[in-house]
Amino acid sequence: MKLTNLQKWLRTIAWLRRTFPTQYPVTVQSTRKIQNLGEIVFIGKRFVIRIKRDKPIDMRIGALLHEWAHALTWFGAQANEDHSAEWGLAHTSIYNAWLKWDWRQNDKSKKTPTVSG
Repeated sequence: MKLTNLQKWLRTIAWLRRTFPTQYPVTVQSTRKIQNLGEIVFIGKRFVIRIKRDKPIDMRIGALLHEWAHALTWFGAQANEDHSAEWGLAHTSIYNAWLKWDWRQNDKSKKTPTVSG
């Protein structure tokens, strides 16, 4: 069964929430109102990831994985750096796990990878 771009997008968000849980809840928004491909802000006790809506699905997912790594490392030891070594390890772990994940399967029983550092 071929998945639509919307199905791929929603399954990727659900997979990230299951596989790489963050310290605070994450809201993901698709919008045309941002300049960059993606951005993350911390508002109240919630992360808000905004991804540019009018880009191809592979670019949007790549940006989502990038921003999710920021959510994982936001309060880390190197919080004053955008792309610290800690962020690089998190992004690498997320991206490698995503490459191995099959979004046609919605299997919640798979072992959760860990971010090492």
